[in-house]
Amino acid sequence: MTIKDLLQQVRKPTVTLLDAAMAYAELGWHVFPLRPKGKIPLLSGKGFHDATNDSAVVRRWWREHPTANIGGVPGKSGLVVLDIDGPAGEQTLTDLKLGAVRTLSAKTGRRDGGRHLWFKHPGGAIGNRKLAPYIDVRADGGYVVLPPSVHPSGAVYSWSDATSIAALPKKLHAMYDAQPSVSA
Repeated sequence: MTIKDLLQQVRKPTVTLLDAAMAYAELGWHVFPLRPKGKIPLLSGKGFHDATNDSAVVRRWWREHPTANIGGVPGKSGLVVLDIDGPAGEQTLTDLKLGAVRTLSAKTGRRDGGRHLWFKHPGGAIGNRKLAPYIDVRADGGYVVLPPSVHPSGAVYSWSDATSIAALPKKLHAMYDAQPSVSA
């Protein structure tokens, strides 16, 4: 499965959360169930550390919890996500001259807007960090909510039109290395 195939499948109006979770697992992404219309891990255990791309486990989880949102662990999936919070985050991205980076992105359910920008993991350890005001990094030490999950606001997470995942820009990697770590 390619990113383009994934997006076609997940954007179907009839897609279920099970279908989407299975598509992510087929692509090799590590997923786990979140509370319906929430961001908190649904299962007791190790939280996002329980994430897997094992299709049998993913199928069982969403058959048992069909309305569970989908959590994804970028680092385990070979990815890094920039979490941009609202207009202030977009302004920070522009101020950093990173607004023109073309990569896979998802709209979050924030009422004031929000996006997740997806990049290829460059290797090494990349945990959660505040990169700049209203911009956080999610990779090895955390998770993000994946489309078509439902935000607590009622809005549905959705993918953008980009069909490829860019390499993590060197400028972002350098900024990351200069910032202190934060917890999940």
